Amino acid sequence: LLQDSGVHNRSEAEYLTRIVNSRQFSFVNWDDPLIQTLKPITNSIIQRFNEVAGVSINPNENSLVSNLTVHLLSTYYRAKFNINYRHPSLDQIKVSYQETFDLTRIAVQPFEAFLKKKISDDEVALIALYFGGVLRNAYSTVSSSGQVLVVCSSGIGTSQLLLRKLKTTYPTVNFSGPMNVIQYENSTLDKVQLVISTIHLHPKKEIPIIHVSALPSDT
Repeated sequence: LLQDSGVHNRSEAEYLTRIVNSRQFSFVNWDDPLIQTLKPITNSIIQRFNEVAGVSINPNENSLVSNLTVHLLSTYYRAKFNINYRHPSLDQIKVSYQETFDLTRIAVQPFEAFLKKKISDDEVALIALYFGGVLRNAYSTVSSSGQVLVVCSSGIGTSQLLLRKLKTTYPTVNFSGPMNVIQYENSTLDKVQLVISTIHLHPKKEIPIIHVSALPSDT
């Protein structure tokens, strides 16, 4: 293009290269050395997310490794060329999916170590959407079994006691759970009419939330 236009300036070629490489790729050459370097980093990110989130995402589920590796390639070039990406829904993601976002920020540390620099919140939000998509598929039917959902910080321990007490006290109510925060954020909440939670949550679908103690009194 530059040659046909009579432009013989290396800086122009480098500028076009930055634009092309910083855009999202649809497919890549899997034999490319950079892709081969990024793929194990992707696996490390997924493993780290599983550890900090307490979930068990299968790296091969929905081709997560392949899709995330392709995404990291464009992220790598944006970081290399200092091209700032602005996510239009960043604030909404940080509020509605706070737990998912915060855990993704921790999970991407192997990638940041490779880059030798931290990536922006906008870039973290993009990666968080990959995890959110897989989790939504996994939890899409979790909340459909009960009209009143119980949510706790971890979904274990005292939350089981809370759920048992609620079922005993209100035997005619259809409860489901307990669900932890990351499950709550990434669930469709179909058929749920009320959420009872031991922690403060961002409301979803205008479903009312009652905040209670993990060990509530009879009152």
